[in-house]
Amino acid sequence: MKMILKVIILLSLLTISNGVLGLNCSVDVAQFLANDKPYVDVNLRLEGRTCKFILSEEGKYSSKALVEIYFKFGDQIKAFEKYELSATDLDSKGDMLDMRRFFIDAGGYKLDIRITDKNDSTNVFEYKSNVIVKKVDDFKISNALLLSKVEKSNAVTPLVRNGIYMEVLPYMVVGEDVKSVNLYQEVYRNKFSQDILIHRVDIKKINKSDNELISPPFVKYKKLADEEVIPVLTNLDLSSLTSGKYEVITSVIDKDKNELVSDVVNIIIYNTFADVKNVKEYNKVYGNTFVDALDSSEVVYALKAIIPITNYKMTSTLDQIILKGSIEAQKYYLFNHWDDTYPGLAEAGYTKYMVIARVVDTDYNASVGHGFQTDRGYYYLKYGKPSKFINVIDEPNTPPYEIWYYNYLPATNQTDVRFLFYDPLQVNNFELLHSNCYGERSNPAWETVLYKFNQDERIGHTITATEVEDNWGRKAKRLFNEF
Repeated sequence: MKMILKVIILLSLLTISNGVLGLNCSVDVAQFLANDKPYVDVNLRLEGRTCKFILSEEGKYSSKALVEIYFKFGDQIKAFEKYELSATDLDSKGDMLDMRRFFIDAGGYKLDIRITDKNDSTNVFEYKSNVIVKKVDDFKISNALLLSKVEKSNAVTPLVRNGIYMEVLPYMVVGEDVKSVNLYQEVYRNKFSQDILIHRVDIKKINKSDNELISPPFVKYKKLADEEVIPVLTNLDLSSLTSGKYEVITSVIDKDKNELVSDVVNIIIYNTFADVKNVKEYNKVYGNTFVDALDSSEVVYALKAIIPITNYKMTSTLDQIILKGSIEAQKYYLFNHWDDTYPGLAEAGYTKYMVIARVVDTDYNASVGHGFQTDRGYYYLKYGKPSKFINVIDEPNTPPYEIWYYNYLPATNQTDVRFLFYDPLQVNNFELLHSNCYGERSNPAWETVLYKFNQDERIGHTITATEVEDNWGRKAKRLFNEF
């Protein structure tokens, strides 16, 4: 089975550095065979949005990173590479892609990867995993590579294989804008005795239950050529698959459909269109569940209330269900959410949460929408009650602001987390201005926004300044950092 080396997915558990997301990289390891020698390809995609880029006088961006890759057997280093990965003369900040190949013997290894941003030595990415390299006799097929981009190419680069330029799908996550991916795999014919070989791809949802968004079956076949090494490149149309976790099972079968060997890749799919279509067509009879007693306004209210605790990739699906879904579809989604969160105790979970949601709606009520749709209400439901908070309404020449403190935040595994909200229009609608919470809004120049009426007291250039001078009665910085 292929090891899917998924590092931190999307915005969760990222380190904040200089107001940007901490250095982040997609890592994918795949094993192949050449002249009866096994090798391992390590595919890297360093996210440009998490790197520090330098802007030249000509308006071009550049970035550099030091990459260190080690394969360790016990305390011994069996293979390693240390090199610089760079991007120069870019019109905009972009990802940096690379692939490194290691010919190593069969056995179990510890893979250590460390990447350091050369423009900011504090911005570091680290990865550790175990890799088991198969014996030569066990190599009938390579691992499967799922690809976000393929095109013909004669270039000599690490990303070109058999005349095809390939970009590995980052994190094995299929986003909303992706309708299909390509799959590449090699079949080694001399390992089979059968004359006719067929390549098969099955995509199956993991842990599918009666309450989960269903998907149609996906199977694809391709007859294999009579070659010593058979490269298989096939396009997979994923547009009908609903959001969720899947197994992509690749196998070689004979003419009687007997499976001879297989490989598995795990992926995550986000597909709002298929989700909405699925829910609209779902004809579940709820029986005696708590959603049966809710009228349409109560269902919509409850759906809006769970937006803060919904995976952000699924919020567009939820928005569509609220706006366009039938009452049956809305009830199904609501029930499914709480049954997934508290299996067998959906009503208890729903009841407990809605008590808090209604209190939040009242406490943070604004002129537009519900209280839990304001920034303070949203983050209260998302992260819970803060350990402490302070509200400042009397600081001169400053709009009211509020600072929340969390001693520990389980969602991000952080200690000493702070949120700063302010009310720029002074209409009791506080907006999140700055936070040190991983993945949330981080604004290094928050002081200049809060004290916008004191532009002459900014430190440095008026436009690029991030701080303002200390002053009697000016206490937001001290409260945020020290309270």
